Amino acid sequence: MTTATANAQTIERFYEAFSRLDARAMAACYASDAAFDDEAFSLRGRQQVGGMWRMLCDATRAKGADVWRLTWRDVQADGTSGQAHWDAHYRFSATGRLVDNSVDARFGFTPEGLIATHRDSFAFWTWSRQALGAPGLLLGWTPMLRNKVRATAAANLAITNNEALHRYEAALEGQLAAYAEYNLLTDAIMFTHTEVLPEHEGKGVGSGIARHVLDEARAKGLHVIPVCQFIAGYIRKHREYADLVRPDIQRAFKI
Repeated sequence: MTTATANAQTIERFYEAFSRLDARAMAACYASDAAFDDEAFSLRGRQQVGGMWRMLCDATRAKGADVWRLTWRDVQADGTSGQAHWDAHYRFSATGRLVDNSVDARFGFTPEGLIATHRDSFAFWTWSRQALGAPGLLLGWTPMLRNKVRATAAANLAITNNEALHRYEAALEGQLAAYAEYNLLTDAIMFTHTEVLPEHEGKGVGSGIARHVLDEARAKGLHVIPVCQFIAGYIRKHREYADLVRPDIQRAFKI
């Protein structure tokens, strides 16, 4: 198989996963130090990029699975780069408005065939008129609205590891929304308590921080000890994370 063929297959694999709203498979297409940029996001590292796709896929499954549709075409690749065009029909979760977005994608690849750089380009004014209604129609061409959308998107992804307090923290619009406390052991991480602040309940923040901490545990090669009932319950519902918990621990916590 030539490098160009392998890179084209990565693009196809990425969009096949996107069509299924499978953010984990999408993230696996990126290199660990990948860079992603579009009109709303500027992200660095597979963790950030994968977090963005998880947020979008989860929002679509929760509020727009009935209308979701993705098509792609014109996939081309050589030994170091590639491109494709994709069209998405979806419900924008923040406003409930239907959107048809037409996007041109350009990729750079590592020698291993993983995505090193990814740039999506689309008409921001066209998107904002559909997604935001009147504000998008009136202000979609201005840097002010574009910057607000980028800032909001970045805030939605803000999950950090506060090592001094031994907890992961999730922030929405710059304010603490949830946290997951842990104890770090030699080859494992023990999650002891997870809490979503009352004003942020029902927004998917708890699920988001659970996914994040489990994905990070996997990336670091750590076993998970889910003393926290929220994390244990999340693993019970999402069996793809069960392998992070040793069999004896699974039995102890009924996973």
